[in-house]
Amino acid sequence: MILRDSEFKGNAEIKSVRKLAKSSKGEDEFGYRAEFLNLLDRVEVLLSDR
Repeated sequence: MILRDSEFKGNAEIKSVRKLAKSSKGEDEFGYRAEFLNLLDRVEVLLSDR
């Protein structure tokens, strides 16, 4: 919703998504959660170019 700038995203921001994801990372046996955090970093860079 954030990437599409959906009207339903409310006040959600990439920074708040990252904070929530990072705080609930826990055990990450296959690295999926770490990869999600990396994707959030890339999204933030892309959004800053707008």
